[in-house]
Amino acid sequence: MAKKNSVLVPAICPQCGAQIELANNLEKGFCSFCGTEIIIKDVVKKVKIVNNPTFDNYIKLGDRAYDDKDYGKAQDNYRQALAINPDDWKATYREGICTARVSTLGNFNLDKAVISSKNALKILEEMKLSKEEFAKHKVQMGHDLIGLCIDFFNFAFNHYNEFWQLENSANEMWNRILIVRDASDYTATKLFSDEVISLCPKGEDGESTEKWKSLALKEVVMCDVALCEVRKYKSGYSQYGDIYSNTMINSTLRAELVSEYDEYVALIKTIEPDYVPQEINRTGKAKGCYVATAVYGSYDCSEVWVLRRYRDFKLSKSWYGRLFINFYYSVSPTIVKWFGNKKRFNTIIKPKLDKFVNKLQQEGYENTPYDDINW
Repeated sequence: MAKKNSVLVPAICPQCGAQIELANNLEKGFCSFCGTEIIIKDVVKKVKIVNNPTFDNYIKLGDRAYDDKDYGKAQDNYRQALAINPDDWKATYREGICTARVSTLGNFNLDKAVISSKNALKILEEMKLSKEEFAKHKVQMGHDLIGLCIDFFNFAFNHYNEFWQLENSANEMWNRILIVRDASDYTATKLFSDEVISLCPKGEDGESTEKWKSLALKEVVMCDVALCEVRKYKSGYSQYGDIYSNTMINSTLRAELVSEYDEYVALIKTIEPDYVPQEINRTGKAKGCYVATAVYGSYDCSEVWVLRRYRDFKLSKSWYGRLFINFYYSVSPTIVKWFGNKKRFNTIIKPKLDKFVNKLQQEGYENTPYDDINW
């Protein structure tokens, strides 16, 4: 018999009333008196686990810490809960989110959040929820993951912008952005699928689920653009100062990303017709001096060589100079497309450029042929 204060209750044989002895696998029991074999139902075991007060406490403490954004403490409590019941979908999912939230650059764990989402969805499928309830869970996961993707993209780029001159900086950034891209793609195509949108057109926040899908698709596009850019790093010195070399992803990956970019931009425009995407580098060639080339008629002429040296050895040395370069390359193709071949535009711009080029030559920037670094 169990002790008076114990929560355990002995199993009794329904045939003769004697105690039942459990087999090692806990699947069957045997009456110690009459030998009757008794099957232990799975539902009995599950009820005992779920009602365990320690499990409930861990979940409550985890939820409390999660709501307070104390992800380290929440992660610990969810892991304790999973040690008791590994089939709890919320603990499975949120433990992965917390693992991502406490990531470092050296341990970039965004993919753990994706894995936890997939595992939690498998558990939810076994619970036989209605399609609508299942879709609601996917939408909430999508909200969580797209927020993570945006944060991780900024996390990776902030570090790159600080250490971009190091030779391995671009490769490290690309590896991290690829993780963000994969997580964003999972969010857009799996969590915000067309079926989910039809079943749950609005999330708990009242926002359109289709708009959230568009946001996830935009994140993929932004990753594709970032991955296809030609990057540079400090590789030596010259009479003008530091020398930089170009680096880029391989052509096979570039082709895949450009194809994905075109597909996803088209999808976004079905949701937001006025969407204007950032241009992607399709060729792997470094950007040129668009306006100057249009004005002088060639990328390789004495005036443009001066401007290219100024860009690489002056503007690129400061954060505001690099900001200007990036802005220039984002808007100048459109300017050239609208006005570059028009005589009036060249008549207005060329005198100003000539004056600026002469000033740069006086400061020591040569007009001889130049194999530039390019942004």
